[in-house]
Amino acid sequence: MTGVTGKAPDFPQTRLALRAWRLDKAGMAVVSLNASTRKKSWLSTAMASPVGRWPHTGMLLASCQSGGKSHEDEPVPAVECTCGIYATTDLDVINSYLRKDAPVLGVVELGGRVIPATQGYRAAAARVAAILLIDEALTESHSTLRKLAAAYRVPAVVPHSADPEDYREIVGTPSLAAEAEEFLRGIGGQA
Repeated sequence: MTGVTGKAPDFPQTRLALRAWRLDKAGMAVVSLNASTRKKSWLSTAMASPVGRWPHTGMLLASCQSGGKSHEDEPVPAVECTCGIYATTDLDVINSYLRKDAPVLGVVELGGRVIPATQGYRAAAARVAAILLIDEALTESHSTLRKLAAAYRVPAVVPHSADPEDYREIVGTPSLAAEAEEFLRGIGGQA
């Protein structure tokens, strides 16, 4: 078998988690809850995306805003810092963030360096992976959420599980097991 080195392949496993956002209806985008809601001039609004707005394509990348040099040799998110993009796997936690001014609930795919946090994970990068169509009394109309999902090119999903990892097939990200099986097939091994 050519190409087999005997070394285990490096499979970067992403994590799926839950996230609540504010909705920018004009830009049909989600905005982080910790983003500034301060009024900006019409010129700055026209010239730049709002701070905290999640990109429609690609990943949102974390940076450390601590200002200190405490972890200059350690990647973001640093273990001894609070930097990173936060998401949770706990419904009680997400329920505390979901409110009238933050009516959008979704699944995010976390990548890069992902470390456990007190209420879920902190990650170096994240992307919107699915918009959840929860009860309209708690969120925007399902038609608005479907438009939002279309803007992000992700599925709009009626929730069927409390475990974000159960949405992996729907959002189109393979599990570690599926990646390993594909690798074994590719080198002629049994899966």
